[in-house]
Amino acid sequence: MAGAGEQLENLIKQHVASCPPERPYTFVEVGSAGCVSLRAFADIIKDTRGGAPWRVVGFDLPPGKAWSVDMNEVKRSFDGLPYQLVSEPTTALPEGMSLCLMDNPRSYLLNTFPFPIDFAFIDGCHGKCAGRDFLSVEPKVSMGGLVAFHDYGEIEQGTDWQAHCREFISVRTYVHRLGLAAPCVTLRKGWRFVGEAFGSRRSGGDGNSVAVVQRTTEPLFPQPELSLD
Repeated sequence: MAGAGEQLENLIKQHVASCPPERPYTFVEVGSAGCVSLRAFADIIKDTRGGAPWRVVGFDLPPGKAWSVDMNEVKRSFDGLPYQLVSEPTTALPEGMSLCLMDNPRSYLLNTFPFPIDFAFIDGCHGKCAGRDFLSVEPKVSMGGLVAFHDYGEIEQGTDWQAHCREFISVRTYVHRLGLAAPCVTLRKGWRFVGEAFGSRRSGGDGNSVAVVQRTTEPLFPQPELSLD
């Protein structure tokens, strides 16, 4: 996320700080791979929450079904931070850190995951799966909650073959088809486009951009208008 990381970190801190301390702030990452970014998100949320409760949950396919999941890398990422490894759908996820490696994480998110999601980071396969991943978390996103799409930048589209979806990066296409950002025929009801945090790839680096959208229907708690500026 080089180039976009600082903007995204500031946005997360701002959003976490707006959550009442009496209930857990729940962050979900779809496509956690080696959990490097998941650990970074957990550290940001833990530090921002102080002693208030929080829950960070990563999702991916099991090793052998997802080429990017390396359990040695996962262990290195979680060094010093306890976590629960989950392989079957459950409604008993603890507070703190969890990693769910299961055959159908979308089904679990859509049908079993018991918590309202305050922030979802979509970073799995960067083709049509990005749209499908959004649809799996959409019903669970809190009013005022955020969803971020990695690899949204215009310069990234059409690059880097996505073997699972059998297409090149096309996150931008599916974000637009969902009506989450212009150009689209009809904007998706109940959502607004917050903005794009630009990665370093547009200036010769290797960091990709992130798009952020926000649920706009009546919030469960007061929410400021957020910006990536």
